[in-house]
Amino acid sequence: MISNAKKKFVGGKNEKIKYVLFLFLVSVILITLSTFYIKASNNMGKKIVYIDTGGNQNLAVTENGELYEWELGGTLESRYLPTKVMEHVKIAKAGWAHVLAIDQSGNLYCWGNNEYGQLGDGTKESKTTPVKVLENVIAIAAGNYHSLAVTKNGDLYAWGYNDCGQLGNGTRVDSNKPIKIMTNVKDVAAGWYTSFAITKNGDLYGWGANDSNLLCSGRSEYRSKPVKIMSEVQKISAGLNHALVLTKKGELYVLGYGSEKPLKVNLKDIKGVSHIYAGVSGDSYSLVVDKNGVLWAWGRGYNETVIIKNEVKQSKIYKIIEFKPVKIMSNVMLASGKLAMTKDKKLYIFCNNTGPFIFGAPERVDRPVLIMKNVSLCSAGADHSLALTKDGKLYGWGNNSYNQLGNGTKNPLCRPTKIDINVGEIIGILAGTQRSFLINKKGELFGWGSNTNNTIDFSNDKIISKPKIVLKGITQVDTNENETFVVTKNGKMYALVFVVQAERDTLKWQIIKENRQKMYNITNNVDKISAGYQTLILKKDGTLYALKGKTSWKGSHTQIESYVIEKVLNNVVSMASGYDHCLAVTKDGSLYAWGSDPAHGEIGNGIAIPNLRIDKPVKVMDNVKMVAAGANRSFALTKDGEVYAWGFNLGTLGTGTDSWYEPRPVKVFEGAVWISCKGEHVLALTKEGDLYGWGDNSSGQVGIGGIIISKPTQIIIR
Repeated sequence: MISNAKKKFVGGKNEKIKYVLFLFLVSVILITLSTFYIKASNNMGKKIVYIDTGGNQNLAVTENGELYEWELGGTLESRYLPTKVMEHVKIAKAGWAHVLAIDQSGNLYCWGNNEYGQLGDGTKESKTTPVKVLENVIAIAAGNYHSLAVTKNGDLYAWGYNDCGQLGNGTRVDSNKPIKIMTNVKDVAAGWYTSFAITKNGDLYGWGANDSNLLCSGRSEYRSKPVKIMSEVQKISAGLNHALVLTKKGELYVLGYGSEKPLKVNLKDIKGVSHIYAGVSGDSYSLVVDKNGVLWAWGRGYNETVIIKNEVKQSKIYKIIEFKPVKIMSNVMLASGKLAMTKDKKLYIFCNNTGPFIFGAPERVDRPVLIMKNVSLCSAGADHSLALTKDGKLYGWGNNSYNQLGNGTKNPLCRPTKIDINVGEIIGILAGTQRSFLINKKGELFGWGSNTNNTIDFSNDKIISKPKIVLKGITQVDTNENETFVVTKNGKMYALVFVVQAERDTLKWQIIKENRQKMYNITNNVDKISAGYQTLILKKDGTLYALKGKTSWKGSHTQIESYVIEKVLNNVVSMASGYDHCLAVTKDGSLYAWGSDPAHGEIGNGIAIPNLRIDKPVKVMDNVKMVAAGANRSFALTKDGEVYAWGFNLGTLGTGTDSWYEPRPVKVFEGAVWISCKGEHVLALTKEGDLYGWGDNSSGQVGIGGIIISKPTQIIIR
């Protein structure tokens, strides 16, 4: 091409000029397009100026006054994708299920749940769109089911739920219209059932529920009228059972903990406080932003003990709170719940990597979400997960109560975290029930986690905190709650059995000897195994058997556990055993299912009847390549790479619905080459090495952190 172009321009000067002009024009176009692309990319995320978190929703106000809202419940879209609700907004506050917003003209709008009149529009009808309630408003607060607003002239109004006197009008009667409570007020705050007001001269008043003596006014259960708490106050943030107070001198106090007076906080390494937030999720936790923009946290969820002690100053005894704050992130201006707004006006969501403690349990994940890339193997256990990357690195996440993540601790992990282990090339991994296994290229089997019934270690029944070699010459392993099964290189299947010899009596059993672990040979010529409701054994000739336990006797003294197997199907290529049902795929792609209690539709034939035993395989669907079974749920991978799900749902199957169960297969994913499930979450691997997960995330086992992620990650508001 280059040589031909040169020949064309040898003939004349005009052609050369045309060529130069052509190149110049192309360059201008390319520069213009690249500039546009860069600008477009930079404008994808909108700048944030205010954030707030309520019981069921998050709020963010952009620089141009757009208010976005996204829920903590509902579908994946409503939960994770911010939706624009209003324009020209200055500030917004979220209650448990209702929202208050002030526009740039001072008009107050409310929407959401209105069960107790908390919207203030004179009705108890919930609203899905903003309704104007007041004018000339400068400050607002949203409690669990009540609302507060301060007007420009300092008048404080309250409305909504009043069972604990949180409206402050001297009664415990709800109101669906604003009631004037105080004058000369400049700011307000609302906890779940409490209210606070700061007057223009800095006096702090509180009323409502008095749990943990939150109002510092004696031991009564509530106060239905404002009670003065302290003076010289600059800011207050009210949580569930405590409140944070920042004075004009920059001192930080805590209300609650049963103290009759505000407790001063020893800030130690925190130099200067610019922002405070008292958590309302589950129990007491606190967030503080210092003047350097560092976000600190302490209290529930950070394993930090709050210590209250006396300190003598000038012959007076002061109660002081000591704590060890945890540094979350830097460059922060505001923090609310799990949200953080940085100084460069970006929005982040955070949760520490050892678990989403301060925000309560992680949520379910309704749709497949990308977890990792470059994955070659994956395994979804009862409540933890394992993945092997293409470069041979092993990762684990989820529940770690029995050290099943192999990092030497019992802290849960919400994100895939590398397991440091040197065992050579790994060719197989298994996340089981509270334990994990791997097999290396040499055929060595390593195990770690729960050793109940000596299912890992021959010598003792203690928890094994890090991978330990178990056996050699192994090609497969699977485990249920009480047993571990292995297949050797020559196709022999063994059970690692806990054997007890006992003396039988008419009234009791007396243990006379315990054989900690026994290698029990079950059968030979085994190709694959799956442990669960029925341990399934697939022979090399394609015959599928189900394993059943049997007890035999030697005389009248010794109890010996043994096994028998029963034939189920022929020509099987894939099988899976769940908690109460089994799945099997034959060579022609037919999927069969059977079980003991198809109450949630896990069989997949449209039946959902409790205690109905289906002992013989029932055909469910065609064109299937692989199956996975967990707790009352089933998954099938077709030859086309489509993943189907059925069984117990409530939003965890990946169907995008909240139905109680799905009795027939529903397509939930495309492009998969492997699926894995043993509990209530599933992993799907694509041919590109992308790993997806969905389902129950109560221990972080899906691998996307507490709510979304386990470290500060920017949320793009589009």
